[in-house]
Amino acid sequence: MYFEDDDDLRSCTVKLLERGGYVVWPFSETHEALEAVKEGLRYRLALLDLTMPDTRGPRQDVDDLIRESKKRNPSVPIITASGWPDKVGEYKRKGVSEHFIKLGLRDCFDNLLALIEKHLPQ
Repeated sequence: MYFEDDDDLRSCTVKLLERGGYVVWPFSETHEALEAVKEGLRYRLALLDLTMPDTRGPRQDVDDLIRESKKRNPSVPIITASGWPDKVGEYKRKGVSEHFIKLGLRDCFDNLLALIEKHLPQ
């Protein structure tokens, strides 16, 4: 499951992951991703952007998605992503496996693939 509000970044990342042999369930709104998880979406890894506006659905945030994912799929690794470090380990305490810092696009994709492969060896 991939959760990102930036259309261009989401599109590029989905293409990159699919070329790498991964099946990707992309979402751009919190409420859509949360509903899919509640309805039983099966996924092996969750990659979640931390700074997601939810403009159309009920007010929910990424913390709700993390909680629901851990509740329904406790063994599935969760990787959060943002332009900011998780300085105090806040998301690790919430059950997140890794925090990924988005930087330059080329390094970003290389580092992201390495992180995904760490949690989903093929």
